[in-house]
Amino acid sequence: GPGTRPRLAVLTRDELGVIVSVDEAVTEMLGFSEQELVGCSVLDLVHPEDRARAADSLAARRPGGRPQPGGAPVRLRHRRRDGSWTWLEASSELEAASGGTLARTRLIDVTDEVDALERLQASQRSSARALSLLEALESSAPIGIAFLDAELRFARVNDTFAALAGRSRDELLGRRPAEVSPGAWGELERVRGEPAHRREPLVNLELGGRLEATGRPFTWLVSSYPVEVEGELQGFGVLLVDITERKEAEERQRQLARAAIGALATTSERRDPYTAGHHRGVAELATALALELGVDPAEVEGVTMAANIHDIGKIAVPIEILAKPGRLTGLEMELVKSHSRVGYEIVAGIELPWPVAQMILQHHERMDGSGYPAGLSGEAILPGARVIAVADVVEAMANHRPYRPALGLDEALVEISAGRGRLYDEAAAEACLRLFAEGRFCFGRGAGAAGSGAR
Repeated sequence: GPGTRPRLAVLTRDELGVIVSVDEAVTEMLGFSEQELVGCSVLDLVHPEDRARAADSLAARRPGGRPQPGGAPVRLRHRRRDGSWTWLEASSELEAASGGTLARTRLIDVTDEVDALERLQASQRSSARALSLLEALESSAPIGIAFLDAELRFARVNDTFAALAGRSRDELLGRRPAEVSPGAWGELERVRGEPAHRREPLVNLELGGRLEATGRPFTWLVSSYPVEVEGELQGFGVLLVDITERKEAEERQRQLARAAIGALATTSERRDPYTAGHHRGVAELATALALELGVDPAEVEGVTMAANIHDIGKIAVPIEILAKPGRLTGLEMELVKSHSRVGYEIVAGIELPWPVAQMILQHHERMDGSGYPAGLSGEAILPGARVIAVADVVEAMANHRPYRPALGLDEALVEISAGRGRLYDEAAAEACLRLFAEGRFCFGRGAGAAGSGAR
């Protein structure tokens, strides 16, 4: 295979590119015999899309009557005998010979390096698209959204946040909250600066007074949560809702909770763009199942909210593992499994009228106790978590993942049918089978229209 081929080989060619001799490493690298290579033009081995550059390189290296250096190395795709292509970096040195000028060409296998660069560029393009989407979401958000870096300086604010703070965005960026408005932001900076609270969510901190910039009285509810990447603290997200009119305090607190969940869901989707629609699909089906089961409408919203961020804990799992093709190692799988508890820890501090954090924690538990993280069974698992578990399995199996193709809806329903009462809540499983059998649910359109679990 490519991993056993030599990385360095040498061939000799004339000034027109005809191969005169090759060493053994060339034959091992390309798979051709020496007899097959000698007398051929090097251009015949080069990928059609690269031949123009190869021809230019040959022309640039012709001596014009006397030996000269070969010029800068050039990277080209070369054909192997089995029909595959490999990236080689060629550099030549010209030397005089009795029959004319020859070029001694060193070939270095750079396939792994080129492939790694292409993956990096693809990742950068994906990140740029995700960032563009985030900026669009922030600009239209009805609440203030900001990001403080690890030094507690504003690194990002949206227009709503700036308007509520009574400052322009330029006046906020790069400054600490208390530098902008000691009365308004001093408490937030004090709490966030305490080592004991650095990695804890800060929920519904009530700030009030008068803005120094405008003199306008205000009362705000502020929530802040730590943002970590691979265990390293990057800074803090800040969500701001104006609850100056006390009669609207309860409703505005609900808006903050919903916005917090939305912001967390966006963070999760940015980390794993391949499954950006997974949360939405699971939330659609979980909502339909809860309604089918006759759950009180006031409680259905809690199931929907939990389903919308059930995998938020995956922000702590490296994207390379989430998108890894093939089987995971034992250590990698344990890291993936930790997402249920990490998600619980992220959401647990947010005050909600539903047990959203517990549903996130339990959505991979199974009725027979074979799930994780606590091995709960039966009635010990929250009803909402049992509903989300069924929806999660169906959506995950029915749709594509970067590590496998879609298994299909039929296979997903076979899994739910086989596991009902043993792995999955019997009532939730039967409701799921009924909705699909009767054509009353379709992903993307929800209810009313004609797996083993995800990682």
